[in-house]
Amino acid sequence: MNAPTRFAPLPYTQTSAGEPRLTGVEVEFSGLDIEQTTRIVQDSLGGASKGDDPFLRSVVDTSIGDIEVELDTPIRHASDNKFVRHGLDAAAVVVPMEIITGPLDHDGLMTFNGFLSDLRDAGAAGSRSGVFLGFGVHLNPEVVSLKSPHTINTIRAYGLLEAYLRRVEAVDMTRRALPFVEPWPADFLTALCDQDIETLAQLLPIAAKHISSRNHGLDILPLLKFAEPEAYGQHFTETKSNARPTFHFRLPDCRIDEPDWDLNQPWELWRLVERVAAHPAAIGDLASAWKQRRTGIFQTRAWAEDTASVLRKYDLEVAS
Repeated sequence: MNAPTRFAPLPYTQTSAGEPRLTGVEVEFSGLDIEQTTRIVQDSLGGASKGDDPFLRSVVDTSIGDIEVELDTPIRHASDNKFVRHGLDAAAVVVPMEIITGPLDHDGLMTFNGFLSDLRDAGAAGSRSGVFLGFGVHLNPEVVSLKSPHTINTIRAYGLLEAYLRRVEAVDMTRRALPFVEPWPADFLTALCDQDIETLAQLLPIAAKHISSRNHGLDILPLLKFAEPEAYGQHFTETKSNARPTFHFRLPDCRIDEPDWDLNQPWELWRLVERVAAHPAAIGDLASAWKQRRTGIFQTRAWAEDTASVLRKYDLEVAS
């Protein structure tokens, strides 16, 4: 298979309002402290550093918008406590540094992707550079609209593809062991296939029966909270989600230190989800295959093979 075009377009490139669909990116890594990382952002992308928190900085007005740099742990909010600060300093090897962009267009994704090589050259390390380094890349693609059929179909397609995506990505052992990218429960996928779900309002109470955490390969709680804020509060006790009209794709590993890896690899995984969501025959065949698989002895590996067979039928497979 030929190498994919860098950030090939999603099936739907615009929102229902006719604006380009944008995608935020979050990248976790180790090997650099916040001062080094902030300086590299400024040297590569411009902008001014704001804030004096030792574990959180904002770089404003870069060439691709504002960027946050932070130590990705909740206890950094208590970093003014000297004991906590010493602990954070000691844990910096395994607690990831995280860079968070605002929504990016295609050119912004290309620019940010090039910037990642600057981090790699400076010593940034990804998931596979050592034991216990369960670092990820998160993509936050904007939905077409809250009411678009493509939004529900994308959620359904992810569930059907998840076992296959995990096999293609070969998710790092540490990330699989940690509770941050747990698979969706099989019963949730069955509900997505069996029930006539057409809107996020219909999906929300069904999701609440099966999902109580954001820690899944596709986190849909921010989207549900944005779409149905009142109902969300009635069904979910989780309160930390920032409501936003985006998917939150958390599955891919960060492999920033590997020369043959770049952001296009997780992008292609997500693009497959949306391509299947936009392909009625493929998503129909996958749903039928899932129902058949669930009536027998369920095996994740066998289901991934079933998924691959359907994707080959429609020439939708991605390179592993």
